[in-house]
Amino acid sequence: MININNTIALFVINSIVYTCDAQNYIPFRNNLNEAEYWFYQEKWDSAAVYYGKAETFGYKFFPKDAHLYSRVLWETNNRKKSIDVLLNWGVHYLFKNDTTYYRGMSEENREKILLEIAPDTIMIPTNKIFFDTLIKYDQLYRKQFNNILKEDSIQRALLKTKMDFQDSINRERFLEYIKEYGFPGGYYYPNPDVTAIILHIPPDWLFRNYVLFLKEIKGGRMDPYHFGIILDRAFYDNSCKTQTLYNLYVSSNTVVSTSPEIIFINRCLIGLSPYFDNPNNSILKRGQTLRKTIFYDYYNEKKEDFNCSRFE
Repeated sequence: MININNTIALFVINSIVYTCDAQNYIPFRNNLNEAEYWFYQEKWDSAAVYYGKAETFGYKFFPKDAHLYSRVLWETNNRKKSIDVLLNWGVHYLFKNDTTYYRGMSEENREKILLEIAPDTIMIPTNKIFFDTLIKYDQLYRKQFNNILKEDSIQRALLKTKMDFQDSINRERFLEYIKEYGFPGGYYYPNPDVTAIILHIPPDWLFRNYVLFLKEIKGGRMDPYHFGIILDRAFYDNSCKTQTLYNLYVSSNTVVSTSPEIIFINRCLIGLSPYFDNPNNSILKRGQTLRKTIFYDYYNEKKEDFNCSRFE
């Protein structure tokens, strides 16, 4: 059984992240995360600096970040580039539903952009049939198990055996898929079914394949949120309920003993925002903000000490 009981070990497990690699999305994401922090502070010039740094990596922006970058460019009167970013990296539904930014844009220009911007169909998860099948069998015995009375211990034990066996099959199919095609969906076309599958990954299997998952993050195919939540669950399920790598899988009333500094470092080492917890492609209205992490106020008060872009 995995048993890690101090914050030094929590840091060490992530210290292997920065190895030589031809392609590394982690520093790219760290600049995007820093830009996002300043965006929701409405400090447009500061946000523009970090979006500009992210652009120098030469990677395609993720749809949400492209849209935020376009907003920043519009707010700083770089309007031609704002539209170019939308057309190159944006998606239709994010711009169509954006009613509180792009002040001063004519309806004619808005309609023209909507005609030229990438259609929403690119957001459809890849290999949907494959993952529909995995989800079907992932949930089959779980639903039956949850409907059995706790007093019926024999039936529950039988279903638990079937469930564990089916999970082992799903894990191997999932692993083979990753090895052949890369992590499903990735940053650009997220697959919502993945979360349900990875949450049933046991710690031992996860750590045996740790390097593979890390490679998928660095290659831009796996969202660091998924990586973080399965690692945190591994710790939580192994009697480390107050210690956490990323603070993604703890109950709301848990007093976290891991220091905010360690959480910040661990998140930045995989390109995960230390400021916000939203893993999706939400685009909020002007004045709204994402769900803040538990240590957001601490980082905000000591901002000169905390900057994601230093992890390059």
